[in-house]
Amino acid sequence: MKNKLTVTIDLEDVWSDSGDSLSDSLRNSIKHAVLHQLRAELKDIIEITVKEEVSAQFKQNLGTEVAMITREVVASGKVRPSSNSESAVTVKEWIIQQIEHRNSKLWDSPKKQLQAYAKKHIDEIKKQYDFMYASSVVQKMAELGMLKDDKVAELLTAKKD
Repeated sequence: MKNKLTVTIDLEDVWSDSGDSLSDSLRNSIKHAVLHQLRAELKDIIEITVKEEVSAQFKQNLGTEVAMITREVVASGKVRPSSNSESAVTVKEWIIQQIEHRNSKLWDSPKKQLQAYAKKHIDEIKKQYDFMYASSVVQKMAELGMLKDDKVAELLTAKKD
């Protein structure tokens, strides 16, 4: 026969090590958990709101600053080539300096860039024209019976490659 042992624990006796009752301890624990969760959620919301507000103000101020600098440049007709330069030059001189003293390939000899672009496209147009001309010659030869059908297909595919 098995003996049953029944143990009863009064949680008030176990939990009262800090002097609070069980209900007070649970209430404080829940309160701290809720406050911790609210702080975490509010922190994210506040960070997003602050970032958006700062970004909006920065963009607004940036636009105002750029507009003010642009008005000053247009009014004076002169710019300083660099932030550490004390002498101002006319806008026309500055543009010429930018083209002449270029550091990037963007300004690298505009004439050469245009010629290379034109050559590339002209070569492509020539290839297309040559293919169309050769195709019309082969088709005419086929119409006149000078080529067999299998040779016509062979020539057209060979010329395309």
